[in-house]
Amino acid sequence: MRIIFVRHGHPDYRKDCLTELGHLHAAAASERLAEEGIEQIFSSTHGRALETAEYTANKLGITDIVKCEFMREVSWQSIDGTEIPFGGHPWKITGHIVTSGDSLMNPKWKENELYCRNILADLVIKKEEGIDALLADFGYQREGLYYRVQNHTDKTIAIFSHGGS
Repeated sequence: MRIIFVRHGHPDYRKDCLTELGHLHAAAASERLAEEGIEQIFSSTHGRALETAEYTANKLGITDIVKCEFMREVSWQSIDGTEIPFGGHPWKITGHIVTSGDSLMNPKWKENELYCRNILADLVIKKEEGIDALLADFGYQREGLYYRVQNHTDKTIAIFSHGGS
């Protein structure tokens, strides 16, 4: 199985859609992806990701984009209103973890002081559960940090989402 992750084109976050430049990005992405053998398209339910996905779906004649609520963009803030390190921003947290020598692969990551009071942790868990369910449908079963192939497939899918998904 091959999974191609695609970040949406240039967004208008306020209107949750693509800008004029974003439409050009989406059209260019569809041209680039045309020869990849994509058989199925999945997308975040945010408008900017769906609009980007539609360009490739139309180019490939795919009539059904599978909408995945779990692929929506993450947000972050303190669970209890108290100040949290780095304002809870995921890229700053992961950058700090990596540069301090810790591992992002630690199965106890949620216990890290940088995550434990941040709503981000629960959103990441929901993403993990969603991607695990999606991959299970294709015969891939999570075992710890890895997936065991139960049923091999040569299928290529594309997932349109957001930075960091």
